[in-house]
Amino acid sequence: MAPNSATVAAGVAATFHLLRLTVDLVTTASEKAKSNDDKIENAKADVDKEKDDAAATRGRPSIMRRLSVTGFDGRLSVRDFQTPWSSNNNNSTAAADNVGRSGRRSTVSSMISNSFRSATQQAAQADDVEGQNEGLANPKGTLEASIPMISLVLHLIIFAYLLAATILTATSSVETRPQLANAMYDAIPLGCATTAVFIGILMNLRDFHRKRFGSLNRGLYSITALILLVGCIILISLPSPDGVAASPTRVDFGTISCLAIYAVLAVIEGR
Repeated sequence: MAPNSATVAAGVAATFHLLRLTVDLVTTASEKAKSNDDKIENAKADVDKEKDDAAATRGRPSIMRRLSVTGFDGRLSVRDFQTPWSSNNNNSTAAADNVGRSGRRSTVSSMISNSFRSATQQAAQADDVEGQNEGLANPKGTLEASIPMISLVLHLIIFAYLLAATILTATSSVETRPQLANAMYDAIPLGCATTAVFIGILMNLRDFHRKRFGSLNRGLYSITALILLVGCIILISLPSPDGVAASPTRVDFGTISCLAIYAVLAVIEGR
């Protein structure tokens, strides 16, 4: 593998981790939007119910509101006589109409809200639900519950090593630090690997308890770690294409050790 190919492999790995972060951002934004929609719907339902109750209270007549009897041409005329049964029937009809209108408004509002959810949001929500269901179905033991903290510590250690190696490899010369200057896995792929691990740290902090750690999230995590490891192994094991003999330095062995630990961690977390 040529040095440029190693750089491309490290860049692709960092891109996969960036995609993982994007999916997580879409998931959280979708959850927040859904929660806000539910709150708005509940508020509208409460307001409609209060209006209906107030209208029913104002429109309720007394048991015998008016009874007017007048004499006209020797006959009795009864005006505006209303029984309790007729008032109850009128109130029931009005309440049923209000409930029907409220139900139709809620249904139309829900259909409009659901139509604006994209396919990416639905996939992210399904991935989130899958992670939550697996967490409920399989209670975590003591060792498994400590994996998020172990993962965060290892991420920080690997990130510190890769960042230091990137800076020292880019600023060293053959005369001062030959082990760093002659490293086969040089500053550019090291920088891509450092970026990928840094995104992994952000993911650890955003979802420390792995509530959104579904199959899509796990797959992207494992692919990123394996691409980084395989790219480094191929670069070190294959001869240089220009025919110049090159041997890995201690920096290269330290890099491949860190990437191997990172790959094992990704596989353990993703199982």
